[in-house]
Amino acid sequence: MDPFNFNGIVKEEEFEYFTGAAADGYTPSTWAGAGAAADGSSPSSWDGAGALVELPRPMDGLGEAGPTPFLNKTYEVVDDHSTDTVVSWGVAGNSFVVWDAQAFSMVLLPRYFKHSNFSSFVRQLNTYVSLTTSDW
Repeated sequence: MDPFNFNGIVKEEEFEYFTGAAADGYTPSTWAGAGAAADGSSPSSWDGAGALVELPRPMDGLGEAGPTPFLNKTYEVVDDHSTDTVVSWGVAGNSFVVWDAQAFSMVLLPRYFKHSNFSSFVRQLNTYVSLTTSDW
């Protein structure tokens, strides 16, 4: 039984090897390390140097953890269109506006955070945002 043939399904590499050309127009003779393997089987992407492909890595300085839970939750509450009367994105889309601070602290903060203190939310937000007098 051919291990690469499952009810008429043929491994693409096997098909390309036996037909003599790949979908990209290259023939097996132009493949790196082309030709049959020592045991007479077709070439495989695992043949050759055996080097592993290096996976993409995150950019330096970004860390691998992603945004903090505070930022994720803040984004969720601002991006939720059902809360637009209380909090929504600014006109340019790079800031947000709390339209009703009382509703924000009494309804939305407890839903996303462990408190309902608007001042605590602003204090924590200020650790991620810096404002200068020119921003006002």
